[in-house]
Amino acid sequence: MLSFSDKTVKRLDEAAQKGVVFTFGRFNPPTVGHGKLIDKVMSEARKRGFEARIYASTSEGNKKNPLKYDDKISYMRQGFKSAKNSIINDPSMKNPFFVAKRLSDEGVKDVVLVVGGDRVADLDREIRKYINHKDPRKSFNFDSFEVVSAGRRDPDADDVSGMSASKMRALAVADDFSGFLDGTPSDMSDRTASMMFDDIKKVLKEEYYPLWDELPIDISEADFYKAMNEEEEKTKPTILVLTKSGGDEGSETAERIRNASKDMGLPFYLVDTENAFVIDKDIHDGEMVIHNHDGSEKKITLDTSNCIVIPRGSVTSSKSGSGLMSAFQQAGMFCINDLKSIELCSNKYATAMMLEARNIPSPRTAMVTNEHAIDIGHDKIGGKFPVVLKTITGAEGIGVSIVDSYDSMKSVLQSMWKMGAEMIMQEHIDHDFDVRTIVLDGKILASMKRVKDSDGFRSNAALGNSTEGHKLTPNEENIVLRAARHSNAYYCGVDHIIKDGEVKVLEINTSPGSGQDSYTRHDNGKEVDGDKLISMLLEYITDRDNWRKYPVEVGESEMIKIEGLGRVKAKADAGNAGFNVMHASDIDMDEDAGEVTFINYFGKKKTLPMHGTKTINIGSGVKEERPVVYLNITMGNRSYKDVPFTLADRSSNSHCVLLGKEFLVKVGYVINVAKDFVLSEKYVRSKLASAARIGGDINRGTEANNQ
Repeated sequence: MLSFSDKTVKRLDEAAQKGVVFTFGRFNPPTVGHGKLIDKVMSEARKRGFEARIYASTSEGNKKNPLKYDDKISYMRQGFKSAKNSIINDPSMKNPFFVAKRLSDEGVKDVVLVVGGDRVADLDREIRKYINHKDPRKSFNFDSFEVVSAGRRDPDADDVSGMSASKMRALAVADDFSGFLDGTPSDMSDRTASMMFDDIKKVLKEEYYPLWDELPIDISEADFYKAMNEEEEKTKPTILVLTKSGGDEGSETAERIRNASKDMGLPFYLVDTENAFVIDKDIHDGEMVIHNHDGSEKKITLDTSNCIVIPRGSVTSSKSGSGLMSAFQQAGMFCINDLKSIELCSNKYATAMMLEARNIPSPRTAMVTNEHAIDIGHDKIGGKFPVVLKTITGAEGIGVSIVDSYDSMKSVLQSMWKMGAEMIMQEHIDHDFDVRTIVLDGKILASMKRVKDSDGFRSNAALGNSTEGHKLTPNEENIVLRAARHSNAYYCGVDHIIKDGEVKVLEINTSPGSGQDSYTRHDNGKEVDGDKLISMLLEYITDRDNWRKYPVEVGESEMIKIEGLGRVKAKADAGNAGFNVMHASDIDMDEDAGEVTFINYFGKKKTLPMHGTKTINIGSGVKEERPVVYLNITMGNRSYKDVPFTLADRSSNSHCVLLGKEFLVKVGYVINVAKDFVLSEKYVRSKLASAARIGGDINRGTEANNQ
């Protein structure tokens, strides 16, 4: 008797010999129209003696994909019983490219893809370019590949005659079960159809509308499509390494990042914070101009939505460096650490207080700002000698001393104070080594052990001490991750020691070096060097799915620019969980033409494409049907395309535009209820001055000349 694994191997061997016919669709929900597609897959497989496979998109929980993935697979199997065993439940298959790669990895040599007639040419062209590709990571190793049409059009397209998934969703919203039942697959029972009907209504009736969910393919699919498409090289993110003159620009880590970027084909710039500068007018419409970025008087123009900023250690030690970091964050660039986490971790006392407050074991620490604080501080850390003295900032073991007596402690502190240094004292914990762990986005990347130097004190590898890979114990792992999480650092090195079996965190470095030769990878225990560590970092952060959105403060009122309409005052309202709303009067919806005509806040008549309607509960049980339009808007230095708005008469309101919670969360804005015009302060000041001179009104709209 064959075991399960034996059967699997046999099935794959047979597939490799005979080939596979597959299709991939949204099937949300499965309809009688999909039967044509599935029948074609099964007939082609029988005709060729191939295996049949039917895959479904994993997208779920929004307007176009209301059914959960597992539920959808279940409904498909009940609706297409003759193909039940060919309907694959595999959520890792995000789109047809993933399926093709899987088949190639399984050793399948002959592949047929069945799709709607209008998709044949595109999919054949896009997949065929990767067949036997020179890059093995991208290659589909097929002997033959063919795309076959299941009919004139994709059965899931909105504008095809006959039943489609979009019409089924519309019937569910209209609570028309009779019409919905007519469109279900022929094998599906009335009871199962009723369950599917209720599942769809449950999602579509909610006052929830994710931004940009009308994209032709899912975001995850789009990212994969770009990664596979050599013609999209220009979309690769630009890497900016921020350094300070005389600081890190020649460091091993900065050079490693440069070399790894070159190997990956990523645009790279070193930005010297002592020479580079940005002017307000150079930040607009998603672009930023950085002048004199490397001291050569050259300037670079960057797409702020496609940049990764990697600040090195000394950046925030100057106001110019902190200012540039703030500008990058406000412009929407992805900074692997934000200014707040960098400032916390670069302040050893603030770090110690954070660790203490979170009950993360660490050496006892006291701030000593003058002679009166010496005795109090010494008592706090245990009252014993030796004592460790550190400058409140500093890295690579610089600014650290160990003293064995009260007189020595006082003398060192007095000398450092005279040089303007701010000092802390810590209890001394004898140890033979410390451990540096690299943490990236809440996950441990690698660890190394650093052995103390010959003076028996410092164990910093930057001072020439020996290093070796280190495998963390579960207890070490837990404490390290807690420290990294509470620092809010995206990328950091957490340093700890072990004394009598107890782990103690020494500090957190948001600019960890990479000069050591030996780290132990946490995921597989293999040894890696600094070059490999930096490559692992870049491979991770160049995947946009891994980017963190740092919150940006906005006021309750902000001036926003709406492309083609003008600039108006908008209210940021976290209490409004639904759509954004824009003022309009005399609204005339032409559903046949798919357009809406209205009078905007400047009294101008406008006609825009209409993307459906939205039923809004305006209170006391009264509901209002509003048209939905997509608008391109600019707030501060950031621009957003195809943002959904409903149109409504807001003539009795103080704001022409209402920005809802869904949009604010999506783009990372946090409302400061005590302020107005945080992003648009300069603009408002100038317009208020102008309004005072000519009697204008900033509250409604101020740039009719932008029409």
